[in-house]
Amino acid sequence: MKRMLISMAATLAMAAGSAHAEDAQGIWTGSIANSLQVTVKFDKTANGKWEATMSVPAQNLVTKVDDVSVTPDRIGFALNKLRASYAATWNEQQQAWTGTWTQGRTAPLNLKRTTEEAAKPKRPQEEAIAARPATYASTEVAFDNAAAGVKLAGTLTVPQGKGPFPAVVLVHGSGSIDRDGSVFGHKPLLVLADHLSRQGIAVLRYDKRG
Repeated sequence: MKRMLISMAATLAMAAGSAHAEDAQGIWTGSIANSLQVTVKFDKTANGKWEATMSVPAQNLVTKVDDVSVTPDRIGFALNKLRASYAATWNEQQQAWTGTWTQGRTAPLNLKRTTEEAAKPKRPQEEAIAARPATYASTEVAFDNAAAGVKLAGTLTVPQGKGPFPAVVLVHGSGSIDRDGSVFGHKPLLVLADHLSRQGIAVLRYDKRG
């Protein structure tokens, strides 16, 4: 009888555990300390290994994470270069991974499932650019970088009317990036070029090699 009760208890415990399991595959979003939004995408490779990518739009960060750990009711990963880590358990009631972000200090971070479309940032500035009548002309241009022995391509926006106009060149930071400075679906250099050219300034922005 005692063995039967132990067996029943073990069976019930396993059933309870499976009732609170969740498939980590997919896209999850939340805010560190309810202030810094992050998105984490978990993928399971063909050989059964888990990988994950984390993005933090406010910090222009997109990076693969390290030491990914996934079980039916727990997830965890680290960002070794940032000396940061995350550990969470599945909360059936909240339908979320509830956990702690550690980076020197600790902060709560709860991740809820989202869709790829919903995870895309909204960029009303770019929608406004497309909707407003243009007060400048946009021309595709190419020019040589003699020192590097390469040809660069870009876009030149010139205000309507008779020049000459003051002009600026939008210079990128380090690394390769396109002429619009695209990051997380946002195009900050496109927005800046539009604003400057509407103010009567000619603007050259170009694709930068790494």
